Amino acid sequence: MSNNLALITGASSGIGRSLADELATRGYDLIVNSASEQLDIAAAELRQSGVEVMAVRATLQRPQASSSFGTRLTRSTARLTWRASTPVLV
Repeated sequence: MSNNLALITGASSGIGRSLADELATRGYDLIVNSASEQLDIAAAELRQSGVEVMAVRATLQRPQASSSFGTRLTRSTARLTWRASTPVLV
């Protein structure tokens, strides 16, 4: 990953996916997150824009999952320039 880097949660559909699409077209490498099985499909489609995409399937609704997600991303986020968290409806 050498472009600007964006982290987007909820990136498999809806607003999160739209944000990921837009940032990919602007040349951002992406770290995308969702608990949905659709994430792998979204990541593959985003890669077609020519950017690097790291897909992390995890739910962030529980503190343990959020902590684990953060730990896994620590090395990648040193150059993080953009972050978007889409709302979670419970």
